[in-house]
Amino acid sequence: FSVAGETPSNLTIEGNYLSSNDYRIGNASGVVFRNNILNTNSSSINFAYSNSGISGLVIENNIVRRSSGSVNFYAANGNVSNNIFINNGTDDWEFNASHLPSVVNNNISTDTELLASYPNNLSEADPNELFIDWSNPGLYSNDYIYTLSEDSPAVGYGTDGEDAGPFSGTNPYVLSGIPNIPHIYYLDVPTAGSAQDGLQIHVKAKANNSRLSSIAESIL
Repeated sequence: FSVAGETPSNLTIEGNYLSSNDYRIGNASGVVFRNNILNTNSSSINFAYSNSGISGLVIENNIVRRSSGSVNFYAANGNVSNNIFINNGTDDWEFNASHLPSVVNNNISTDTELLASYPNNLSEADPNELFIDWSNPGLYSNDYIYTLSEDSPAVGYGTDGEDAGPFSGTNPYVLSGIPNIPHIYYLDVPTAGSAQDGLQIHVKAKANNSRLSSIAESIL
């Protein structure tokens, strides 16, 4: 994903599963990157690359994962909170010295160095303790493997006691793009009805969250 050479403003990138070799947002203001899962093989993750005076940058409740190597993390003057950073490589990550964030709180990293200079963060976390079944990724979808285990250190670790990672916050990430509203998966409408019997419609819908499911059950 790249918005290079442009000057966008008031961008919100939310609730996405992203896989890219190059991630860059440059010369932007009012950028909110929230509740996303980002997998990248890039050596740099650029949320604020070419403008160290960027304003209104918010990076929160995301998972950012790289398979190998070191990472230069560009987050100039950004608010970085409630994220989980996963480093599968042997080289340490670091914030770029010329593009440092201004606020770094309540983040978790499997890396040694990225959060070392910032209090109120957790470094060297074990993915096997963070997620439900990290050692068996083939059993789950690409996003479900990031579901927190019951006793995960990310549970309640975020600001205001919320969980760190994309499944918390005001607009949690939804697995496999399933909406948090009811959806109709079967609809049978006759082409004609009668004054006596009316029009008999057969509808099947799924609630997609526990509260709506409870309401549906009480109605039925």
